[in-house]
Amino acid sequence: MKRLTAALMLMLLVFSMAAGTPSRAAAAGNGSGWSARMTLPSEKAIAAYNSSSQDRSPYIAAWMDTGRVGRFSQIAVDFKADYLPSGTYCSLANFSLDYSALNTKYARVEAGDVAGYAGFQRGIDPNYYCSILSFWDVFCYDASGRLTTISASLLAPEGEKESRFGGEGTGTHYLRDYPWEAQHWYRFLIQCGQNQASGNTTVEYWVMDLERQAWTQLCVFDLGVPDVSFAGDVAVFLENFQPASAGEVRTLELCNFRVCTLKGEWVSIESGTFAENYDYPGSYRYGSDGKCFWIITSGVPDLAPKQKAERLTVKNSEWGSPF
Repeated sequence: MKRLTAALMLMLLVFSMAAGTPSRAAAAGNGSGWSARMTLPSEKAIAAYNSSSQDRSPYIAAWMDTGRVGRFSQIAVDFKADYLPSGTYCSLANFSLDYSALNTKYARVEAGDVAGYAGFQRGIDPNYYCSILSFWDVFCYDASGRLTTISASLLAPEGEKESRFGGEGTGTHYLRDYPWEAQHWYRFLIQCGQNQASGNTTVEYWVMDLERQAWTQLCVFDLGVPDVSFAGDVAVFLENFQPASAGEVRTLELCNFRVCTLKGEWVSIESGTFAENYDYPGSYRYGSDGKCFWIITSGVPDLAPKQKAERLTVKNSEWGSPF
């Protein structure tokens, strides 16, 4: 696909206005029902826990059943965080990329099981809200063992530059200020396209404020190689990355998850496997109300019984294009 033109951007806006806000209807009443899902800690209990916390709160991930689709070019999901304290990361797509086209040029390609992730954060500074899109480096070896490292580079916004990261592998990412709000529905979208100048695959990152009916392009990356697409099961996760705020309650709701095949067909994804990762102390629950998946966590212990990994299902209220 080509990068979004001004005409296509206008079409997106017109289509989104016509679509209304079904995701809000799909999740009606969810925001007030958290205490029925897990005992909510008191402010006193949260403050006491935070004062001595050395760990993060439970990290919950869900692997959506996108792998059955084969290769796909776009990922979309509606999301909302009613409880959104500092030190929160709501990742809407922890994705794999199919770099198999590189196999014709290199003897060995190391792309890893996860190629990148995208989502929204509230920083350790409670006034900092941002989007994030990250890509891990791809390591390619020729027949003589010579290494070529392929790194994604930022194309937009113009005048901005990607940053390097390490610690859990190496790669590039871009964080952009975006004032996302608690108790507010958004539509997340990432899509593969093509850099007309280089021929390389691009990944564009968009968000739609469903209440204001407004699309925002957050960034565009050039992957450094052509003929790349999404593949495999896409994961989402709710993470606390600040131990000093681990006691706070965090929530995430997801609905209308879908992907677009390379033939241009949008496929509704209505199931995924939810589980706790890393065994951080605290309390958590996850489930489905039939229309939305939901997650709730806190570092405060004994608020809910432990929960085993569970495959959950919903019935999406929207089908077809998210535009």
